[in-house]
Amino acid sequence: DVTWTFTTAPLPACPCTVLGALAPTAGRFNDSQSIELGMKFRSDYAGFITALRYYKPASATGAHEGHLWTAAGTLLASVPFTDETPSGWQEALLPVPVAVAAGTTYVVSYFSSSGDYTSQLDFFTASYGSGFVHGLADGVDGPNGVFAYSPVATFPTGSFRMSNYFADVVLYRTEEARSEI
Repeated sequence: DVTWTFTTAPLPACPCTVLGALAPTAGRFNDSQSIELGMKFRSDYAGFITALRYYKPASATGAHEGHLWTAAGTLLASVPFTDETPSGWQEALLPVPVAVAAGTTYVVSYFSSSGDYTSQLDFFTASYGSGFVHGLADGVDGPNGVFAYSPVATFPTGSFRMSNYFADVVLYRTEEARSEI
């Protein structure tokens, strides 16, 4: 007879985000046209996205709206960012939490009507995450650090140097979400 003994580490408590309190090292950029900016991410566990977030650079202007998409470009949720602070992380609760499956790629993005954004080049050379939700390394499911120029919100598919555009999600594991939402 064989007896196995093991211990397990507790799962991280949520809410979980990919970027946490990380702040960009670069300042404000503006391409003089409206732009959608985001990243591809996966969760290790099934859960619910309850809010979207993005990092607002100082002196950014215009309206901002967050979007959650499938990897194929189907829009799952959108929410306007209201009552924004002058700069830093902005967060908007989704009207209805969105269920996400473990190991499935999704895209979180935000639309900047003025073209203001922040970026960190060569960020997604490796996966990045906190807890159990991760921004994908470039090449895991196509390029990461995605954008699209458009006068209206649109699914971002362009990529430039694996850039982090500081779009993010707030996620609860399914077990935790039952008590939180």
